Amino acid sequence: MGEPEEAMRAARRGRVIGENLDDFALQIVADAYLGWAHHSLGDCRKATDLFRQSVLRLGPDLFGERFGQAAIPAVFARARLAWCLAELGEFGEGCLYGEEAMQIAEAADQPFSVVVASISLGSLSLLKGDLAKAIAALEHAVSLCRVWNIPTWLPTAASSLGYAYVLSGRLTEAFPLLEEAINLAASMKIGYHDAFQLGWLSEGLLADHRSEAAIPLVEQALRLAREGRRRGQEACAQLLLGDIASHRDPPDAGTAEDYYRKAMALAEQLGMRPLVAHCHAGLAKLYRRTGKRNESDEHFRTATSMYREMGMTYWLGRDSLI
Repeated sequence: MGEPEEAMRAARRGRVIGENLDDFALQIVADAYLGWAHHSLGDCRKATDLFRQSVLRLGPDLFGERFGQAAIPAVFARARLAWCLAELGEFGEGCLYGEEAMQIAEAADQPFSVVVASISLGSLSLLKGDLAKAIAALEHAVSLCRVWNIPTWLPTAASSLGYAYVLSGRLTEAFPLLEEAINLAASMKIGYHDAFQLGWLSEGLLADHRSEAAIPLVEQALRLAREGRRRGQEACAQLLLGDIASHRDPPDAGTAEDYYRKAMALAEQLGMRPLVAHCHAGLAKLYRRTGKRNESDEHFRTATSMYREMGMTYWLGRDSLI
């Protein structure tokens, strides 16, 4: 419902009960939700630590255990760890865990777990900019959600796929998915991904040269992220608002710079290196448009170096970065 702090409090209570009862299953389930809550709040470092611990506890002898959950916990822990590592720019290691999650899910022949693993691998590839892999994984997730009637994951899968289509220039296919995701999530009161969903629809509108229609959606995304204290999503919304101000004719340089720097400061605090790189790229393009060549070159160099270090080659060529 987009209330990660409430989820965290409940998970912690569950964890204490599990420890007091020496109940391994309850501890595993509580840790899964605790890690998810930290991830939703933007604390990917803490979430990564929790999911690493879960992965260690959920070895091969427990790959098939469900512990009463819809998704196999061994799959969920690895899938979520992969996603968190991607947010931190550790794509190589994240891919290893994501692929292991998929192998476990497919070996169990359990569609719900395959959806979880597919969304994780798709999200990792999307953050990295490997659009072909992202689209393949996310199309698989959307298809499974529809065939097996898994509505709770469909908004995340559909919105992520829609954004992958936006980045690929496939706007005609993107808009129905992005709008469906928002409507489905609202009907089920699913709120943990709503700021991303609104932001991605906004990016589609920007790509379709409808910036005025995009602005209220991004502002709503920023408000929702702040209300839920979801700091990573807040930084993403600020970055997008910076892009909108930067692309005005003429650019609203002061507003754009303010949003970019706020987004960068928050992303640096959270260790979200891909997002930091995007902020440097945004500032570089802004300064180029406003004739500040020295400042532009400095941020271009930083963004280029970070993209190369993380293997985010797609983003190097986007909008003639290099």
